[in-house]
Amino acid sequence: DTQAPNPPTTTITSSPNTTAPASSSFSPTPDNAAPASPPSPAPSTTTTTTTLAPGEWTHHFDTYSLAASLTRAGFRPAQSVTIMKSIRSLLSTNLELARANLVSKSNVENESYLFHAACAELRNEIVQTRKTQIDALRAEGAAIQGSYDLLNQRFLEDVMGLKDELNGLFGDRKMVTRAEQRAMENRIQELNYKIMVLFSSEVRSEIEKLRWTTTRRGLIAIAALAAFVVTSIRMSNDGGKKDKKKSSSSTSTGGEKHTDKGDTHDFDSRLVPADVLAESLANPGPGTRSSSGASFVSLG
Repeated sequence: DTQAPNPPTTTITSSPNTTAPASSSFSPTPDNAAPASPPSPAPSTTTTTTTLAPGEWTHHFDTYSLAASLTRAGFRPAQSVTIMKSIRSLLSTNLELARANLVSKSNVENESYLFHAACAELRNEIVQTRKTQIDALRAEGAAIQGSYDLLNQRFLEDVMGLKDELNGLFGDRKMVTRAEQRAMENRIQELNYKIMVLFSSEVRSEIEKLRWTTTRRGLIAIAALAAFVVTSIRMSNDGGKKDKKKSSSSTSTGGEKHTDKGDTHDFDSRLVPADVLAESLANPGPGTRSSSGASFVSLG
């Protein structure tokens, strides 16, 4: 009762080289290893045979053992068969769903091969791109280093040039300052000379004025003194003549004549000769006195 006879069916037998059904488990390949080539399907020979014998159910488990165990557990035989059939139908439905949704091993291997090939190509492309970028960066760094060296050399040359220019400017400024100092000293000396000449000329002019003034006053004083001396001499001569006239005309005694002669001789001795007077006037001295007893003051 556990198995119902099936109507005659057509069975398809394949050669032993037919590929097995797809399985979800496969051996993964390492990333560094080269992907395996996809398997090539083996050629199969199909033969069609018509038979009148009843076909067998494709059982995925032992239906009889399951039904017997259910009967022993307390179920009736009909219930046990029904439970077994329901389990078989569920298992068949799930297997069909799995066959419809799952992929075959060859497709998985093909996809994995394509994936690994794409990864390898991407890896190679990334490596090449990275090498290219590194080479470009190195070239750019070398160019930047060369530009930096050129700029540094130009900067050092400019600095040295500016240093030389500053030294030249400082030297020129020192020379200009020294020239200005010398010119200032020369001007100061010229001003000193001019001031000295001006003062000396003014002093000399003042001295000459004073000399001429003192000389003129001295000459005037000398002329006045000479006129006074000449006048006094004339007056003394006139007095002597008058005395002589009086003595000649007088009738006085001899003693009186003798006294008159003595007085006349004393007056004549008091008179100063002309050459002595001229010499005293030519060489006057401060606080000096002439032989006649008259005092003179030097005006020069």
